[in-house]
Amino acid sequence: MKNKLLLAILALSIAFTACKKNDDGDEPSAEDPFKLSYSNLTVEQHKKDLEASGLDFMKKINSMPDEKFIKVMKNLNDLNLELTSNKVKKMNSFAEAASNKSMAKVLETATSTDTEKISDGYGIYTYNVKTKEWTTSPSKDKLEINFPALENGTKNNAKITMTYVSSNIKASLEDDLLELPKLASAMLVVDGKEEMKFTSSHEYKADGTPTKTDISLKMGSFTMAFNVSNTTEVLTNSFSFSKGSETLFSFNSTGNGTLNIGTADGAKDAAEVIKNANANFEIMNVKFTGIFDIKGFSDDQKTYEKLLSEFEKNKKEVAGLNKYSQFIAINKTSNSIIAKTEFFTTESESCYNKYIQVNYPPYYKFEKTCNRYYDWEPRLVFKDGSKLSFEAFKENGFAILIKEIEDYGEKFEL
Repeated sequence: MKNKLLLAILALSIAFTACKKNDDGDEPSAEDPFKLSYSNLTVEQHKKDLEASGLDFMKKINSMPDEKFIKVMKNLNDLNLELTSNKVKKMNSFAEAASNKSMAKVLETATSTDTEKISDGYGIYTYNVKTKEWTTSPSKDKLEINFPALENGTKNNAKITMTYVSSNIKASLEDDLLELPKLASAMLVVDGKEEMKFTSSHEYKADGTPTKTDISLKMGSFTMAFNVSNTTEVLTNSFSFSKGSETLFSFNSTGNGTLNIGTADGAKDAAEVIKNANANFEIMNVKFTGIFDIKGFSDDQKTYEKLLSEFEKNKKEVAGLNKYSQFIAINKTSNSIIAKTEFFTTESESCYNKYIQVNYPPYYKFEKTCNRYYDWEPRLVFKDGSKLSFEAFKENGFAILIKEIEDYGEKFEL
């Protein structure tokens, strides 16, 4: 079963859950977006605005493959530096992801745990443009790489500098004992200008449970920031992606549960780790917020998970999603509701010709066999009751961004 929301919860702590309610009665609260009124725009105007937000987002990121650091990292690879540092591999992964405009890969690379002690491999590597060979000299505090930025360059005008500080804390994860980093940085400078910079800082409890993580990534004119704070009972998370001074999209959440390394490592269900949380997701002029009772949904699933019919399972899952969750889209400019969201069943069919032996010439025949598959999707419900599937946005940046987040969550599939 594909629990896309639960994947997102584990991937980014994107648990869509109960927003704070006003204890003084039914009067609208600034903290309760569900009591906002619907926008006065027509449904068609909202549809155009949603499409425009997605298309505008894509226009902003279309220049990413043209950033200088991508060409510089490609040239470094072509210079055949015999250095197996995971930090260099991470910078190459950033460049590859940026060249493909893949937000999922950028995020996956930035948030992946890296336990490499580059202090064991500190040194200064310098490319000789005449002999086309590398020379190495010792260093006690950094790993530095000096090389020509572009192909056929005549001078070493590019420099990568990396540093690392251990937390001196080790954690057992899936039978491996891992050393956890405290501080790490990697920076690419070309002709004196910073083209790419990755920094991360981490704090832990004695058992290795992360209590705080701050990650920053600069990729030319683009910047990504990822911050997490964990008390084991409460997990707060913020993520943003910007171009220049403009935030293209952002995400903020607060989750409640039992969030230590032991429960996370052994969990078979998302509800064992996170019970509920609140979340806001914004792209350009559109803000999504919602509620999702994770534990209630998970407990409900257990009552029908042994049913034989995939159709019935899917039907109950969709009913559970609509019962235990509530989502809305908000126009940030007018601070009014664009649409509410509901989930619905989707069906698909796959057919093939099955080979069957018979007792008469030519002693075989082909019989068409079809299998039906069931899943679910969200759709928008506007003020007048009209509905629009998110599939309607599949050609623009709005749906592309959603798919990127889902792709990142695939490795957390339960």
